[in-house]
Amino acid sequence: MFGISDPGIWLAYLLEVLCLVFAVWYGIKYWNQDDEISSAQDTDDALKPNASKSAKPAEKHSHKNSK
Repeated sequence: MFGISDPGIWLAYLLEVLCLVFAVWYGIKYWNQDDEISSAQDTDDALKPNASKSAKPAEKHSHKNSK
């Protein structure tokens, strides 16, 4: 059933389960690790003046045919 008698299929199922276990472990370990860093950066960014608002808009060049 499901081709389980083949060792390659066993290996595929084993790798699938190992990847699942690793993903769950990694998610639990690093769930909220950088929240404090990113919230501090957001606060710093909010206090700094925004340079893009004071920048000049790019000049548009017209494409005239000169003959």
